[in-house]
Amino acid sequence: MMDEMAIRKQLKWNHSEKKFVGYVDCGTVIREPDAMPLAKEALVYLLTGINERWKIPVAYFYVNSVTSQERAEITLQVLNFIVPSGVNVIALTFDGLSANIKMCTEFNADVYNSRRYFRHPSQDHDVVIFLDAAHMLKLIRTAWAIKRVLYDGNGNPIKWEFIENLVRLQENGYFHLANKINNKHLQWQTNKMSVKLAAQTLSQSCATALKLLMEEGHPYFLECATTVKFLEIVNNAFDCLNSRSMFSHGFKRPLKPDTAFDMFKFCTEAIQYFSDLKIHPNAKPITESKSKTGFLGFIIDLKNLKKIYQDYVETGYLKYILSYKFSQDHLEIFFSVIRAMGGYNNNPNCVQFSSAYKCLLHYNEVKSSAAANCLPLDNTRLLTISSKPIKKHCDYLKEEEIENVMIDDILLHFDVNSTIHHAVLNISGFVERRVLQQLSCNTCIQLLNSCKEATSHFIDLKSRKFALSKRRYLYNNKHY
Repeated sequence: MMDEMAIRKQLKWNHSEKKFVGYVDCGTVIREPDAMPLAKEALVYLLTGINERWKIPVAYFYVNSVTSQERAEITLQVLNFIVPSGVNVIALTFDGLSANIKMCTEFNADVYNSRRYFRHPSQDHDVVIFLDAAHMLKLIRTAWAIKRVLYDGNGNPIKWEFIENLVRLQENGYFHLANKINNKHLQWQTNKMSVKLAAQTLSQSCATALKLLMEEGHPYFLECATTVKFLEIVNNAFDCLNSRSMFSHGFKRPLKPDTAFDMFKFCTEAIQYFSDLKIHPNAKPITESKSKTGFLGFIIDLKNLKKIYQDYVETGYLKYILSYKFSQDHLEIFFSVIRAMGGYNNNPNCVQFSSAYKCLLHYNEVKSSAAANCLPLDNTRLLTISSKPIKKHCDYLKEEEIENVMIDDILLHFDVNSTIHHAVLNISGFVERRVLQQLSCNTCIQLLNSCKEATSHFIDLKSRKFALSKRRYLYNNKHY
């Protein structure tokens, strides 16, 4: 995978190399040192193991502005450089930058059409192209929020207005229907690079909340069925491209023979759905508009995920595929660590970047010598001193301070409506699960489990009937 990190345009004297550094070292034909432009970005290449848990940066270049042809030449050099190590590079991940898309044409690839891969320059296999799913999710959120309304293949509207109505309803009603969206998600322009805000907006939890309000006949959510479907498809497509564990459920499961049929069936439906989306009912598909990158990115990734499966799982080379291995998050985390090493300096110069890069490369090599008096046999770490204040623990109970109050006697001055009823039931179930985890008294556990269960349609939608049912004595249907 490849990405750029911004660095400070600054000329510094490197004492170890006895020369000035800060100039670009690729992407220009100027050879005179005094005429070389200063670098403003570091183009970094990083390897991530598909069948093992490791990642390692392999190259970086100081650049100012790199054309698509120069990017292609640099990428080919890096691919050839990796060959002697015995690592087979089967995929290349980058963001939706137009220069990256044009770079693919230099490889005789066409990501927007049928040829979404290119031939490895030194090995006899294809290298498939992935557009980072997290970046594509942010682009989809941005396109939807700016356009306000999208239309599906049947001409039904997908309105951003329903997200705004949900936030206002929850903020004014002092409750949340088991989702995390708030005013910060509506003011996404101030945090447009945050993947978390985009993922929480285009999530299954938002779709479930909208679906519940629609089924209960709320006047502001009567026609949000198309929006619910849009949120569910985007959420599930992102889950397919973000599977990280062998033990996940739903579309977060790894891609293997017993899950491939269901996942590819959904992928086919999602690809067709994204291809049919429009900005206006009578306009061209959104995949042919200026806002196409995010939607086309999902289409490309879902198709190439199937190609990876056919080339390596069906042939027996791999047992399963975790799609998160193709995510650019690994490189973004590496950039974050580099910034943190300079005191969270988000704009290091070339010397600071190189020093941090070398420290991270050699960090895992710092270990005891084979001739030392003691060799490490486990991963025991040194204990650290916490800055948190020490809590005073009391091992006795003052019974005179306990006031005997029956829960059934506690009444509030208001009755809850059905929407708050669902929200409080969900919270009470969370409290019950935590209490059961902490209890060691068998009598208390039996008493809690003997309570009658409270039913909620929202809980069934949210947990798909796998969650623990809520007890009526934890939450009274009439009074809370």
